[in-house]
Amino acid sequence: MAIVALCLPWLFGIAALWFVAGFFPAQLPGLPFRMIGAGACLGFISLTLLMRVYSALGVVFSFTALAFPLFVATIIFAVIVIQRIRRTGFSCPVCTLRTLSLSARIIFILLLLLLSFRFVLLWLEVSAQPLFPWEAMLQSGAQAHILFVHGKIVPFVDAQTWLTQPDHALYFSTLPTLPSTLPLLQAWMAYGVGEWNDTLINLPWWALLAALGFGVYGFVRQRAGVLMSLLAAWLATSLPLLNVHVALAGLPDLPLAVFYTLAALALASWANEKNPFDALLFVVLTLSAGLLWQASYLWLITLLIAVPFVFIPKWRGRSAAGLLAAIVLIMLLLPQFGQLISPQLAGIAFMPDESAQQWISLLIEGKNWHVAWIAVLAVTVFSWRQWFNDTCSSVLTVLVLTAALACVATIGFPQLGTLIVGPVHAGRIVLIMMPLLMVWCVWIWAEQNTPVSFIESETHHKSARS
Repeated sequence: MAIVALCLPWLFGIAALWFVAGFFPAQLPGLPFRMIGAGACLGFISLTLLMRVYSALGVVFSFTALAFPLFVATIIFAVIVIQRIRRTGFSCPVCTLRTLSLSARIIFILLLLLLSFRFVLLWLEVSAQPLFPWEAMLQSGAQAHILFVHGKIVPFVDAQTWLTQPDHALYFSTLPTLPSTLPLLQAWMAYGVGEWNDTLINLPWWALLAALGFGVYGFVRQRAGVLMSLLAAWLATSLPLLNVHVALAGLPDLPLAVFYTLAALALASWANEKNPFDALLFVVLTLSAGLLWQASYLWLITLLIAVPFVFIPKWRGRSAAGLLAAIVLIMLLLPQFGQLISPQLAGIAFMPDESAQQWISLLIEGKNWHVAWIAVLAVTVFSWRQWFNDTCSSVLTVLVLTAALACVATIGFPQLGTLIVGPVHAGRIVLIMMPLLMVWCVWIWAEQNTPVSFIESETHHKSARS
């Protein structure tokens, strides 16, 4: 039943997206894979919204009560989509593996087997021996257990309020302002299992990493061949610290990274194809990301900053340079005028020595990101002319640059970082932008080599897109 509880919301999300996409017909390479990736995000969020509605109506949570409407809606959407396909046909170029050379096919198959083997190992890890971080166990894990026991959403308060309550109707939490989305998702998995299981409640973290791979593959297929697209998916999903977070029970970093990346790719795809479906998907994923963690809003700001670049036909590079200069100026003026923004920012200061050592330890000496930055350096040196070559590349570049500045601001100004994201390690802050950074590297490299990828002939590539 754990497999059913994991797959049912995912299938609902895919069916709903495919139903909506039918109103905005587009024949794009990789679009089905993008809907598979975004479908997991939409399905899990829809499930937690349904649980909120049940709680407001006084309906007690149970697996049957929650699964039935999802199952019925999935069947209805699937029937409509199948009938629509029968009438109009399905001509979206999903895979052009046959166009690859023999050596390229072998590399593709080996890489696919490597990626599959990695996900099998991660499944065994999260389903048998997950990690239990102290922070998550006291926050989302404790809340999820209470939600599972009571079958409804209950109010959580801090220690002082809990000690002074007269009727014991409130429940203590170390972080009472934590959104209930992830605890509700864990409680749902417990209902699917039939009991409280500290291990199996974390399977959605594995599913979200898989969804990230599908979404990245589908996005890069708009510009590159199947081998480069699979390489991008492998780069994004094999980041060491990101893989560790699959087995970290209850931490919001991985879900936020997945929602943020897929929302950014929807925005970039909207800029690339001007399909209203991508705009709608971007709005849905952006709003959903805001329900995961308080730190979500820092990253949502970077998404909103990049939106105007969808509509800028020229002067994209100069506009981005002006934007980044304004952000840097605000950062420089923050120590002087921070107290005017919030009393908590009084005395804020940039700490270059501590920050520099932290960056060196994080990006160079550490075992998480040092290889990733080799790819970033290569793209910077050899492909900088493609950063603002078109609207889509401009949106991706602005997103990466603003996300990098967000990391610099929260790490370089420790007081600001604690105020926004709490006492979180720098590696967890950088984690949110790393999948998008890997996609940007592959996309810019493919931009330099379009319309031909490094392993596909021009004739085959054009026939795949026709």
